[in-house]
Parts: sequence; structure tokens; C-alpha cells
Amino acid sequence: MKEINKQLSDLIPISHAIIRRIPVAERQNVLSLTDIISGGFAIGNPKAMGLFALNRLTKSGSFAKLLTQIETKPAKTAIGQRVFGK
Repeated sequence: MKEINKQLSDLIPISHAIIRRIPVAERQNVLSLTDIISGGFAIGNPKAMGLFALNRLTKSGSFAKLLTQIETKPAKTAIGQRVFGK
């Protein structure tokens, strides 16, 4: 029993080091609850596949980077200037 405990105590730090090296995004669940719900709707109604795709895109870092690179025009209406401050 002491030998098994010794072997486990040697393996635990190695396990923790491996887990720390895995990127955070890969450690998270592959499918979240919203993915499961929107995917379920897409199975029942293929028109809802856009909702599933949009849900997955909102979690993508590269898609967020793309959105930040889009240049917008200043708001021309009074309501737009109040909302967007431009």
C-alpha cells in the first residue's frame, strides 16, 4: 500500500503540470448548455441552424478579432448619436 501511495504522489504533480499546459479554451466543455439547446432546435428545425452557428461564432476569438477590425461610419441621426455617442 505504501508503494502505491508513493507512486501516486509522484504522478500527481506531473498530472497537474500537464493540465496547466492545456489552453483554457480546450479545457472548457466542448458543448455548452446554449450549444446543446440551439443544436436541439436545429435538429428539429433546420432553419435554426443559423442560431447554432451564430452561438458558436460569438464564442470564437478569431471572429471577435474580425469584428473589432470593421470600421463603422459615424451615426447621422440624433438617436444614433445618443446611443453610439458619435
